[in-house]
Amino acid sequence: MAKIKPMIDLKKMNNQLISESFCDKPHDFYIAYNREADELIIRLTEPKGFVSLYFLDDIHALVIDLDKMEIVGMEIINFATEYIVNKRESSEVWETQHLAEVLAKYHKMHYSPEEKAKKPKETSPINSLYDNACREFNMIMA
Repeated sequence: MAKIKPMIDLKKMNNQLISESFCDKPHDFYIAYNREADELIIRLTEPKGFVSLYFLDDIHALVIDLDKMEIVGMEIINFATEYIVNKRESSEVWETQHLAEVLAKYHKMHYSPEEKAKKPKETSPINSLYDNACREFNMIMA
């Protein structure tokens, strides 16, 4: 039986946006949670138009803008049922802050590593969630 070849070649993708998010540069991002699909969606561009997913493993996927051939975000599949339950601190914040309800639609956020370093206890739970997801995707893609 022939191997299935991916339709998208990541080496040909423009990955500047996602590389900058991993490099701890200040930037805006959009974040939402789809309860029916149990997906945490992080976009580095304003969510518009059609995108495709490129799965890195069973729960991590890159969001690809096929018109621009650019990586524009990431998704975590089975977020509440598998992903966050294994992360005690994040799981507590997810529940106590009711983030599933808060993130029922896209929120535009700003990430600033300088602000986080100055006031770590004042970092918003959404920014902490984003920071953890970026670091995890960075490790997977390395």
